[in-house]
Amino acid sequence: RDPSDPTIGLPLKCGSDSRAEKNWIPFEREGKLFFVYSVIPHVVMQAATGDGTCGQKYNTNFLPLVQLQGKYSGYAFSGSAQAIFVNCNTCTPLLPEPHYLALFHVKDPRKGEYAHFAYRFKAEPPFPILQVSAQLPLMAAQAQEGGPGFAFASGLAVKDNRIV
Repeated sequence: RDPSDPTIGLPLKCGSDSRAEKNWIPFEREGKLFFVYSVIPHVVMQAATGDGTCGQKYNTNFLPLVQLQGKYSGYAFSGSAQAIFVNCNTCTPLLPEPHYLALFHVKDPRKGEYAHFAYRFKAEPPFPILQVSAQLPLMAAQAQEGGPGFAFASGLAVKDNRIV
């Protein structure tokens, strides 16, 4: 595809119309576009081409995250950035199979603080979560105008078989 060719965006008609939505995690599988719509439960939807509708929907749960959400009732668990495909056994010796790597964040609504985590999910439907990291050790930016300082993980990339 020529990057100078215009692209027309369409709103997706497969979420909620009653509230603003964000933090969907896009990824591509076999030339098709998918989105992680929700981290808990882990809901993945295939985007249909051309009309903004969504196709197949997959729904799974990862017990450790369900238990964590129960422990922190009222906290928001949301997606963050895109998922990347990882297929490098030597790069991920603890999960030597093709999978996707993504980020999510948890927000404490009382304090406005964020905690970020990486997670891996299976490369085939129904795309169940396989692993969740410990909290990522991000360095918070200095607070301005009396607000809390914070850090926000906003993307992933693979360079020379390293995740950056």
